[in-house]
Amino acid sequence: MISSVSAKEISSIKDNIIDIRSVEKYNNSHIPNAKNIPKVLLVTNHYKYLNKYDTYYIYCQYGKTSLQVCNYLSKLGYKVKNIRKDKPLSENDMYIFLKEILTENQASELWREYPDIVDRIIKKNSDNKDDEENDNNYGIDFSRLKGIKEATFEKIKDKI
Repeated sequence: MISSVSAKEISSIKDNIIDIRSVEKYNNSHIPNAKNIPKVLLVTNHYKYLNKYDTYYIYCQYGKTSLQVCNYLSKLGYKVKNIRKDKPLSENDMYIFLKEILTENQASELWREYPDIVDRIIKKNSDNKDDEENDNNYGIDFSRLKGIKEATFEKIKDKI
């Protein structure tokens, strides 16, 4: 099993932090001291970037892809830890998060009506881990949202 550290915990780590996002996303913002090695390059050329003696801290936008990469690299014998990104904290980060998953219209509509949508999904998931029947609407009135159905929330849930 891959161990994870939060983005807040990583502040004391200065070496071997790898951002597997695109160059554009890395250039827009990244964890201090992180090196950008996009996912495809790291997975296909791991031997060029890593050794099997050091521990590497790997992250992506929200932690899901980096966890998959960590699992792969771990099977190859590398020491890796996934950096879990904390949920978006600012309004701007939340809107950007939604736009990465949904269409711009869906993100705008959902954000305007339910700016706490990620909190609602997290709460619903933690309250009903074993209750599939209750996993339906996150307290959302779908009649207020054009073009947004339950599948939209599955997309968001998959990212957090």
